[in-house]
Amino acid sequence: IVASATGSAAVLGNYDVTLHDGTLTVGKAPLSVTTDDANKTYGDANPAFTASFGGFVNGELLVTTISPL
Repeated sequence: IVASATGSAAVLGNYDVTLHDGTLTVGKAPLSVTTDDANKTYGDANPAFTASFGGFVNGELLVTTISPL
C-alpha cells in the first residue's frame, strides 16, 4: 500500500498528517454451510431444502436468490 493524501490545507488544517507505506494482509474468514437432512419418496414432490450457515463477520447477512431447477 502506498500512502497518499489529497485535500487542501482547509480540509486537513486541524491535523498533522504523517504518511507511511505499508503492507496489508487480509486473511480468509471461514464460512460453514450445513445442509439439513431431507427425505423423498419416488414420485413425491421435492421436500423443502434447508441449511444453516456460520462464520459471517462484520455485520454480514445472508442474502439468497433461489431459482428452480
